Amino acid sequence: MDMRNEEQDILEQYVSSLRELDLKFDRLAAVQRLAADDLVSLHQKTQNIRRLLGTAARGSN
Repeated sequence: MDMRNEEQDILEQYVSSLRELDLKFDRLAAVQRLAADDLVSLHQKTQNIRRLLGTAARGSN
């Protein structure tokens, strides 16, 4: 019976570790989504700045 309890403990630890890993992957996915959103925003701002600089350069001629 003691061996059975030990096996049960090992299985519970394994399941707990899998749940923790699942939560970490969820957090990582959320961070990746935020980073992707930031990258898109940065790209849009860069494009706007380039457009404004182009307009300013044409206007100064």
